Amino acid sequence: MHVVIAGGGRVGAQTAAHLVDDGHSATVIESHEPTAAGVPDSDLIEVVIGDAVSPDTLQKVSMERADVFAALTGDTNANVAACYIAQTGSQSIRTVMRIGSDDEREYGDHEAIDAVVFPEAVGAENATERILQP
Repeated sequence: MHVVIAGGGRVGAQTAAHLVDDGHSATVIESHEPTAAGVPDSDLIEVVIGDAVSPDTLQKVSMERADVFAALTGDTNANVAACYIAQTGSQSIRTVMRIGSDDEREYGDHEAIDAVVFPEAVGAENATERILQP
């Protein structure tokens, strides 16, 4: 599977690394060069410097080869826009969007967004499990 990830910060970079560990490939789009430098170095990860909300940037990325587009920036509005733009270019692509709060779960009901992820909630659930383990 090939995944295009918008956002090369903590969440995007770690997601790309996990995908590669599972035998997949990824393209990470990041607008900030120092942040992009933190994306793991791998033959299975391509890093593109640019704005994921720009159709010009998405044209540089092999979207036709992508199975999933994951908008994982820390900006919910940018993530929504990036998912809409990705779906415009490829109706069959699956989109996953990062949200920043529980109040934003309704974005999962939008036609261009197939799933939402809330990393802070997942982290809190994991921490709670570890704390409660004997």
